[in-house]
Amino acid sequence: MVTKIENNKCGECTLCCELLPIPEIGKSENVLCTDCTLKKGCNIYNERPESCVNFDCLYISSNEMELELRPDNCNVIFDMITTKIYMALNHYNDPFAYENKNVIDYIKKLNSQGISVITTSFTDTPNEFFLAEGHDKDIVWKIAMREYEKIK
Repeated sequence: MVTKIENNKCGECTLCCELLPIPEIGKSENVLCTDCTLKKGCNIYNERPESCVNFDCLYISSNEMELELRPDNCNVIFDMITTKIYMALNHYNDPFAYENKNVIDYIKKLNSQGISVITTSFTDTPNEFFLAEGHDKDIVWKIAMREYEKIK
């Protein structure tokens, strides 16, 4: 088992700095933040915008994800929308990264725990829904979009 780097769990990963929107500075999704140095991270970490502070990468907050699921290793960032809905954000150059065995196995594990997962890449690529038992696709989508609109 590969363990996470204790002092900096992000390691060389800067995928959130590229894929996520940062409305406070006018940064749209799928564009590298001008305050990010690839493989080093945020140059303004202690003064970073609120949307960055509030972003909760599941790789960092979860103790169950192996190094293979670190976003830069699998091209997918897992983000908790609600306790029962997660987003799997694929890199725009790899919109089907969720099909990687490690990623799909993790999605199946989440589904078995009653958590639905929506995959997207903020592109024209259709979203995929991996619904937990009893979850309705339309309701899951409405909740996810309502939460996403809060950060725009």
